[in-house]
Amino acid sequence: MYRFALRGRWLAGLVLVVLAAGVCVRLGIWQLDRLDQRRDRNRLIEERSSAPIAPLGAVVAPDGTGDGTAFRRVVVFGHYAPEHEVLVRGRSLDGRPGQHVVTPLVTDGDTAVLVNRGFVPVVDPDAPVPPQAAAPEGAVRVEGFVRETEERGRFGPSDPAAGRLTHVARIDVERLDAQIPFDLFPVFVQRVDQQPAGGAFPVALPAPELGEGPHLSYAVQWFLFATVFLVGWPVLVYRTARQSPSEPPPLPDPPEPPDRMRPSSSLQVGQTG
Repeated sequence: MYRFALRGRWLAGLVLVVLAAGVCVRLGIWQLDRLDQRRDRNRLIEERSSAPIAPLGAVVAPDGTGDGTAFRRVVVFGHYAPEHEVLVRGRSLDGRPGQHVVTPLVTDGDTAVLVNRGFVPVVDPDAPVPPQAAAPEGAVRVEGFVRETEERGRFGPSDPAAGRLTHVARIDVERLDAQIPFDLFPVFVQRVDQQPAGGAFPVALPAPELGEGPHLSYAVQWFLFATVFLVGWPVLVYRTARQSPSEPPPLPDPPEPPDRMRPSSSLQVGQTG
């Protein structure tokens, strides 16, 4: 009854179903792996951000030595060098397009750290920092998170390797170090607080997101797709095998009896008399 399922198009369909289900299962496992990575990152952020605030120099040295770790809360003193400021394009805050303002904070005569001072709305993508977002003059105290240099992924815009940049795609410390006349720390600081506070802009960025994202729901969806393939195919085969054959044509009406076999009218009259 089921031999047809191992022939021709049915066999090809079975192979495709198994392959599709395998792909769905693999994608579901990949989403679970991403969820585990996200949870590990969240635990790391919580652990490091809850540690006591430490001076930046005690966390990481300009040459990269030390026990520096991302997302540590640090404090750093110095003065801004706005003449070497850059804007990170293509950023948003609360659904509003804008840019991040990154300014070197000189901590010593020839040592500085890049500070992401926060978000400014876009007025002109090629314009400099608006006056209301200017860095405060003189000595400042900056408190924030240590962040690692940003690298270009598989996709996304890239910055020119040479020349003086005023607008960049990401905070690539090594690239900016080529145009800033200070010895930069190998990390940057995401500002949380600053004294003196400065103007209304730039807006300090929120703390790192600790949500788990959509990975669990995506994994469930992929596993459901695999279930549909693996259950739906046997059901289709079963229904096809059990499908009723087409009904035969109706039988013709029986023939009329010959005239000689019909009773005569005279007989019928006689019988009635």
